[in-house]
Amino acid sequence: MSWYNLKEWHLPWKKDFTLSSADAAQFFGQDYSWSNNQNIFPTLSTQGQENLAKKLDLVYMCLRAVHTAFISASLTAVKVDKNGEETSIPDYPMLDLFNANPAYTGDELKGFYVFHLLSTGTQYFWKWMNNRGNMVKEIYPLMPSNVTVKAVTQPLQNVKDSRVIKNYLVQPNGGQEYTLQPEEVCYTRIINPASLINGLSPLSSGSKAVSLEEKRYAYMGDALDSLKIPGPVIKTERGLTASQKEGLKARLSDKLGKQAARNMLHIGGKGVEIDFMNPLAEMNWKELTQLNETRICGVLGVPPLVAGAEVGLENSPWSNTGEAWRWFYRSTINTLWDQAERAWTRSFITDENIKFKFNRSDVAELQEDKTISATRATTLFAGGLVDRDRAREIAGEEKVGGDFGAQYILPMNLLPMSPSVTALPSMESSEPRTSSNNQEDKPNEAIGEMEEE
Repeated sequence: MSWYNLKEWHLPWKKDFTLSSADAAQFFGQDYSWSNNQNIFPTLSTQGQENLAKKLDLVYMCLRAVHTAFISASLTAVKVDKNGEETSIPDYPMLDLFNANPAYTGDELKGFYVFHLLSTGTQYFWKWMNNRGNMVKEIYPLMPSNVTVKAVTQPLQNVKDSRVIKNYLVQPNGGQEYTLQPEEVCYTRIINPASLINGLSPLSSGSKAVSLEEKRYAYMGDALDSLKIPGPVIKTERGLTASQKEGLKARLSDKLGKQAARNMLHIGGKGVEIDFMNPLAEMNWKELTQLNETRICGVLGVPPLVAGAEVGLENSPWSNTGEAWRWFYRSTINTLWDQAERAWTRSFITDENIKFKFNRSDVAELQEDKTISATRATTLFAGGLVDRDRAREIAGEEKVGGDFGAQYILPMNLLPMSPSVTALPSMESSEPRTSSNNQEDKPNEAIGEMEEE
């Protein structure tokens, strides 16, 4: 039991003093105690995490950016030999798995994968097998809030049994509960250090920022809804009678319009002053907004500039947009691709030598800048380190082949020097450098032939 729920409160700094729980409630306020942190920042349920994308625009903006980037690379299959070399299998049957579902397209299935995984920390695909039961025919997403993962609690009866997860209990909204075995579900999760079977939602880690953002919207909405801003303010040394006020309103209505006259405020009496409070100016909304945006974007792995958050647009020039997208792909999206490749390969493919792989070569943000590539290719070729075809490949051009493509070039302004020469002649000396008779510097054969010609 928490110390603030005890029946009596003992103050250690004052002997023989006790405070009853009723007195404590009155002393601290009936609606306040240290336990109220749970109410200020409530723990989000799985269903609450699923609904955040439609409640908070920033969450949706981040998830949309992740989904857009995630589906930008096509899913392929490769065969890996004993040396680790990969060979593409363009007609592999399992590549049609994400297009075999009659209810969802491949992009929609990948969208469920991204949205569920980042919103709740877990993602489930229900595997429908063929008649023989040896190949996955279709996959269907399951709502994380409808699934309960049951852990193994008894000793294993069979060596093939699952070591960690016993089964999955699925309770559809308004439907009948059913049980799925571990081999019937492709389960992907973000590692939770506090659980061996459950995932960790990034949004639960950022729940304080999420809660503050919700309360900010609620406060501003309530303030705007209840705020009444006066029109013209009339100050008089003496009070006005009701008929005088009505007459004044009528005159103002003719001059300023009915709406302005309706909100007229009269201040009567000498020395009377009224200060109007603006609830929207009571807090530094800009800093609070940017703090929340930074935290939410941070836990979802999306740069604020990519998500379109105010903190990113205000503090980063548009010239940084390309670099922000490149960082986003190389850190967040690459990690999601790697995780999906491993999870889907293990769950959907039975051949140990075949695996899923996202084709990253078509993603512009992961490719080297063409100007940089061309400069690097030219430097390597001019230095004699690569042949012409390899240089063209580095620059992103097609190979020419043949002897011309396999040709190296040799810089002619550099001459080999004898290892016995330990120092260069002084630049101030007018005498030419000489070598010993038995250790004479010799140019290479190619240069010698050119001189003879």
